[in-house]
Amino acid sequence: MDIFQAAEKYIVEMTTRKVGMKALLLDEYTVCPRHTRSCLCCSSSNYFLHDDLADAIAQQTAPVSMVYSHSDVLQNEIYLLSTITDRSNSSETFDDVDAIVFVRPCRNSLMAVDAELRAPRFAKYDICFSGAVDPEDLERLAAADVAKKVSEVTEYYLDYLAVDRTLFTFNTLDSGGDTATGFAPGKLEATSASLLSVTTALNLNPAAIRFQGSSNACRALAERTARLAGRSDPAGNGLLLILDRRSDPITPLLNQWTYQAMLHELLGIRNGTVAFNTDAKKTQFLLSSSGRDPFFDAQKYTTYDVLLPSVDRLVVEYRAAQQEARKLDTIEDMKKTLMDYSRNKERGENAVKHSSLVLELKRIAESSHMLGDDGVGLLEQELVKVSDQSYAFKSVARLIQTRNVRAEDKVRLTALFMLRFEGKAEKKSRELLDLLTDSGVSETLRKPLRQLCAYCGTACPARSSNVFKAAGSGLFKSAAEEAAGDMLRHTPLLATTLNDLVKGKLSSAEYPTAAGPTATPKDVVVFFVGGVTYAEARVVHNFNVSVGAQRGIRVLIGGTFIHNLQTFLEEVTANTTR
Repeated sequence: MDIFQAAEKYIVEMTTRKVGMKALLLDEYTVCPRHTRSCLCCSSSNYFLHDDLADAIAQQTAPVSMVYSHSDVLQNEIYLLSTITDRSNSSETFDDVDAIVFVRPCRNSLMAVDAELRAPRFAKYDICFSGAVDPEDLERLAAADVAKKVSEVTEYYLDYLAVDRTLFTFNTLDSGGDTATGFAPGKLEATSASLLSVTTALNLNPAAIRFQGSSNACRALAERTARLAGRSDPAGNGLLLILDRRSDPITPLLNQWTYQAMLHELLGIRNGTVAFNTDAKKTQFLLSSSGRDPFFDAQKYTTYDVLLPSVDRLVVEYRAAQQEARKLDTIEDMKKTLMDYSRNKERGENAVKHSSLVLELKRIAESSHMLGDDGVGLLEQELVKVSDQSYAFKSVARLIQTRNVRAEDKVRLTALFMLRFEGKAEKKSRELLDLLTDSGVSETLRKPLRQLCAYCGTACPARSSNVFKAAGSGLFKSAAEEAAGDMLRHTPLLATTLNDLVKGKLSSAEYPTAAGPTATPKDVVVFFVGGVTYAEARVVHNFNVSVGAQRGIRVLIGGTFIHNLQTFLEEVTANTTR
């Protein structure tokens, strides 16, 4: 059950079945799920050739670039990239070039394909949809294809981003919803279709769909997905488990201390790319996973204290390889150097990338009072378990007034205090909000705090009453995480949920079924409405290599979005009416 491999298989098949030079036409969803001003479909430039294509693929074509490199694209003779929705250059034709159209089967994209077929610019078209398409829509497209340019129509189940082998996302932040479904208009339909795309890509016909019963959003999504999937397969051994982000609001509020999670929290990972500014210059790196970057594959769940020497070894090994490559005493030496050139070049790029990223993480952590016995990292872990309100208040107030503490960390500490002592320290919470104002924290960061308890406090039905107790369970932790001690004291609630699931103790009243039995499955897809975190992806990884391996159970995890503190607060603000 490998979501990365499933996505890669679709992309390879899509881009290799036609021989010769070809174009790739995408829509706003397959080109850039977040659809921002900087993305290809919103930019003024419509075509990207050769070197420019590298940037376009790396930064914008997320479903493709997450599993397929720039060199892979060029090797398959895709030299032209454009958006199907932009016909500003519709007068320009490419009579010798075939086009691969890869779009979501939604109204806007179908209308754009219709317009393209009525005034075709390319020799032939292979139309590929990222999910199931309505037969009536196919009939309309057939009517539009007057010139008989369409050679094939295919449904590829790729309406998601495959981050690695066991993690996927739909890359959509929620924007509020009604109380009946918990989804904004159109979001329920799109999310259920994308979720069905995941299970279909995995050839997983779930024997059961279970959901968090206290969440209207989970119930609505489970019931709609069950209807779309048809009858459950009694002979199947798969389970789709749908959870609500609000059940555990603690995990996305905490700093994380493993490599991948730290990158997302401190620098931000967007569509597999990390960018940050150094010396007035923007530095950008593409993170490759699942075999393309052995160091990242091996270290992404590594704790901060182990990561630093690991990067040092990577750099030392590269320098040793460079020295070896300079030995050109014989013809055999020259031959070996030429044969190893590509591998050494890739090794050097990885050494530069990871040393740069880790040095930036180290700089932020050390300059922002995150480390040490009186730092942010230790206090936020204490806030999850501490019962001494006076101590907690004084500790948070002290760091809010500490000059070099990041504004984001001041906000996260206040948020944790408010949730930990909700209903018991309202006056103290208001005092902390005033201190945030006095210390110069922006209104943008402060506003979600006034709405936090309404979104995920104790009065929220979707909030788990077990969240603080489960935080100290210590389930499914690696030896390195145990050795890290206090900095990784917190355990996401998901660990307790998975533990109950495999032991057959997951309450059928709290987690009812929309379809199928409640027996312990062999394949599990966990999906978080409202977003997942890299910390929870780490829990799943640790589960798979320990209990999962012993019992023959495989777990894959995904969510509407992958959160850090910033995006979680955006979610809070957007959904306070939900």
